Amino acid sequence: MKKMYGVAALLATTLVLTACNSEKEKSNESQQAAPQDESIPKDYKEEIKKLSDASYEDSRAKTDALTTYAQRYTKAYGSAVDNQGKKLNDFLDSVLDKSYTTGSNGDMALNFFESYFLQASSTSEWKDDAPELALAETYHETIRSSIRLSEAMRLNDSEATKNEKQELKKLKQTLARDAKKLGTVKGDKVYYQLEGKKKEQAKKDKKEASLEEKKAQAAKAEKVTVKQQTPVVNPNAAQNEPYHYVNGYVYVNTGKSNAGLFLRTGPSQTSSKRLSKSLPNATGMTLLGRQGNWYEVYVDSYGAMGWVHSSYVSSQQPVVSQPSLPSTVVVNTGSSTLVLRSGPGKGYSKVTSLENGTYLDVTGEADGWYEVYDSGSRSTGWVSKQFVR
Repeated sequence: MKKMYGVAALLATTLVLTACNSEKEKSNESQQAAPQDESIPKDYKEEIKKLSDASYEDSRAKTDALTTYAQRYTKAYGSAVDNQGKKLNDFLDSVLDKSYTTGSNGDMALNFFESYFLQASSTSEWKDDAPELALAETYHETIRSSIRLSEAMRLNDSEATKNEKQELKKLKQTLARDAKKLGTVKGDKVYYQLEGKKKEQAKKDKKEASLEEKKAQAAKAEKVTVKQQTPVVNPNAAQNEPYHYVNGYVYVNTGKSNAGLFLRTGPSQTSSKRLSKSLPNATGMTLLGRQGNWYEVYVDSYGAMGWVHSSYVSSQQPVVSQPSLPSTVVVNTGSSTLVLRSGPGKGYSKVTSLENGTYLDVTGEADGWYEVYDSGSRSTGWVSKQFVR
């Protein structure tokens, strides 16, 4: 009898321990599996659009709301990005096409949200010292600053706008350096896109500073009057002559109304042309300096600095007779039609087609093209002079 009671007690104890272990395993499983937030949909794009379109009273509120949503999404589903390398490559494309900071509000918000998962320690697969991770972090911060700048401008917050512009400028510089560290062709392209333009601007600033300095020196120099001389066909070079600052204003005066003057890069006829086209007669120029019989000038209408020979300029503006325009012309293409364009060049869009023999009223001209009015189609546009008579 006592033996039966012992077996029963042992069986009861075993059942209790089994139940306890079962409950403990269920508890451990519940701790390991993060509960999903039922309020977070798997497809996040619609929610991102709502957050982007919402109105905020602070320039930082939108990015804060997007970050909060990204954190909640992480708890519910983990990363929203399946292929980190491909997504980062897509972000580099957005830098190259300049849409990463100038795209629509919705696109920028989506980039900000998705870039969160590339740089967040809880979701990123890259090591802490990986160049990809550094680039992802900088990209995310750059988009954050861009969104905040846009919001600050919308709210007319001058102080926040100023701060974000400064921050964005620094981040773009860091983004360029981080892209360069990737050691890839696209990374190098991004670097040039951001830093190359900066270097070009620095060269432009240096050139403008040099021009202003020369203008200031010329203003202190003695004013000169340049009389029209007999044009020299093959003027001598003057590179070895001393340079003198001069002050004055001159005009192109070649002695022929239909002959212009080329602006050169140096005081020599063999120096390359500064502009592709010659300067028309009577074009005004500011004198900066003189070397031998050559003048260094600044052409205000072209925004260009260069050299001209003294025999082709004068302080007195020449009188240039303007050829009179014909009142009408007729299309002369043989049997084909002629395209009437929106501007004086083949690159301009088509307005309409004109049949051979169509009479047109002439209203202007430019660069070998007539501006005309076609009464038949009631259209105004441009036609090449070579196809009318």
